[in-house]
Formats: sequence, C-alpha cells, structure tokens
Amino acid sequence: MREQCVYEAIFDDTKSHWFLYVAQLLQECASADEAQTSRKLISTQCHDDLVQKLAEEDDDGLNIRLDTYDSCVSKQGAALDGGEGTPSKDSESFLDRDRLLERRVGSMFHPSISVNNQTYRGDYRDPNKLFKGICSTMAARPYECKRLNFVDPDQRKEELREEKAALRNETDSALELAKTFAEGEADRQMMDRRAKTAEVILAFVILAILSCGCGLYFNLYNK
Repeated sequence: MREQCVYEAIFDDTKSHWFLYVAQLLQECASADEAQTSRKLISTQCHDDLVQKLAEEDDDGLNIRLDTYDSCVSKQGAALDGGEGTPSKDSESFLDRDRLLERRVGSMFHPSISVNNQTYRGDYRDPNKLFKGICSTMAARPYECKRLNFVDPDQRKEELREEKAALRNETDSALELAKTFAEGEADRQMMDRRAKTAEVILAFVILAILSCGCGLYFNLYNK
C-alpha cells in the first residue's frame, strides 16, 4: 500500500523513477545480514525514513510529494479500517481497485502480467517471450517487433545461472544450518541421557553408603 502511495506521489512526468525507489528500498530496508539466508521484512519506519530522504534530495529526480504521500497513506489506512466489503468502482481502496481489475482482466495467478486488459499466458520470467507475446497481439506492428530478441539470450542465460547459483547457495546454507541444529540437538539429548544415568548411579551410591553406615551402626550398637 505504501509503495503504491509513493507511485501516486511521484509527478506524472517521472513515474518511471518509481523503479529507482523500489531498488533503493530493497537495498536499504530489505537487505539480509550475512548471518541471514533470506531477505528481511521491510519495516514501516525504514520505509517512511527512505521516502523522507528521497523527497528531500534534489539530485535524485524522484520528485516525491510528501503531502500527497501522507494523504494517500491516511486514506488507505481509513479504507482498511473500514473493513472489506463488495468492491466498488468509487472506492478509494487500492485493494478494492485491484480486485476489480483482477476480475476484469481475468487474472487467476500471482504474479501475472496484463497488457491492455489482456492477461499474458506464458513464461513471464523470460522478457523475450513477453516481448514477442505483446507484438503478436498487434495488427500494425512497429519496427521494434522485427527484432529477434528484446534481451540478449546469452546475457539472460548468464543471469539465470547466477540466480540459480545464488538460490543453491541459500539452500546449502539453510541445509547446513539445519544440520548444525540437528547435531546440536543430538548432543544435547545425549548429554541429558548421560546426566540422567549419572543421577541414577549417584542415587545407588548414596543408598549403598547409607546401607553400609546403617549396618556398621547396628553392629556397634549390638556390641
């Protein structure tokens, strides 16, 4: 909701700069620490601090209007507090608006891509297939549609290899962490068993000492 409010607060002629804001948001508020294996959740405080900073920096060109952003957040918060009912075209709620759009374009999957109210069916992770899919819907295709590829396939393959390698590293780290935890748990259980065994042995030793002491006492008393 707040990310959408930032989009609404950016001037119309620089809407594309919203992606710069998202990239910086992920870098500053969602980057994982070295000890973590996945991204951390974005806190409201970190997000609003970043919006404030970007609004005050003149050289970024993001042109975020803080008054528009604050008003948007207030309205969306009030819409959420009002509960969810049947979506209305006059509703100010982004959730209601998005649900109406979802029904209109027939989107059933998440994430999904819709162009001119038509939902794209295909591998949305491949920009070249998406590019060709958009061109295939045009009766009068522009010159750009004559290009074989929108993105260099070799470069895309290298990016996919890097993504798979990063995912493999995260999986290996998670497995190693789980293995370390399991080994620690096994050691703890073994120590617990040893401690219980030692307690039993100590109890028998104490009983033996008491029995011997009682025996000696009775022998001396009978004399």
